[in-house]
Amino acid sequence: MIRAFTGPSSLITPAQRIWACKAMFAYPIASDDVWRSGCANYIDTFAAWSAITLGVMLSLYVPAAPHNYDLVEIASAMAVDGARIYIHHCEAGPTSAGSYRIRNQQMIENADHLVAFVRQDTPYRSGEWMTINIANNAGIPVNMEVLPGGLQ
Repeated sequence: MIRAFTGPSSLITPAQRIWACKAMFAYPIASDDVWRSGCANYIDTFAAWSAITLGVMLSLYVPAAPHNYDLVEIASAMAVDGARIYIHHCEAGPTSAGSYRIRNQQMIENADHLVAFVRQDTPYRSGEWMTINIANNAGIPVNMEVLPGGLQ
């Protein structure tokens, strides 16, 4: 199964961080699973480290815009050392927002499932809701995980 992850990239409380990691570990794992991350801070980074910890193949989708550079650098070194990590550098859009949209579209393409960590279960302006909309339009099932405490 190819499972993509999205969620807030800022302002997540310590309790929400722990809850999100526990939620990720609750998904069933098979040896041929692939987890996809968009390389943003917080949820994307948690998904990447969780995949590595669980021994799941990791595909990192690196936007041509600001992202977690440390994650990409460390994952690149791990891939050279034989870890099951694939790093896909996405093409640039006309703006940073356009680059994130391209990253989100490529990350969702041919995925079997999107796990979306959200602050509330109704839309708000964010990258996670952009990704949810892309998945919905592509007919990809979305599992929403609402962070406890919502908007903080």
